[in-house]
Amino acid sequence: MYCCPDTGVSWRCCSRPRIWATGRKIFSPEHDAYRATARRFFKKEIEPFVKEWQNDVFFPAEVFKKAGHAGLLCAGIPTAYGGGGGDLRS
Repeated sequence: MYCCPDTGVSWRCCSRPRIWATGRKIFSPEHDAYRATARRFFKKEIEPFVKEWQNDVFFPAEVFKKAGHAGLLCAGIPTAYGGGGGDLRS
């Protein structure tokens, strides 16, 4: 859990503006592309159906297959083992 360097309080609980976290560039263009793909997938394949799945208390396994085909699963697993070959931030 990340803490505000000034107060030592969790960023979730800190009342100070989050200016202490700005200016850090920890993601590469590849990370940004992965995150954009995940966002698009969520908006297209999950978001429209959330209420229906909650009402039915059901989550279709097909969504996992689609996520896998989109390259969103096992991103941090080496390609030698069938993963995406990303790092720990992927």
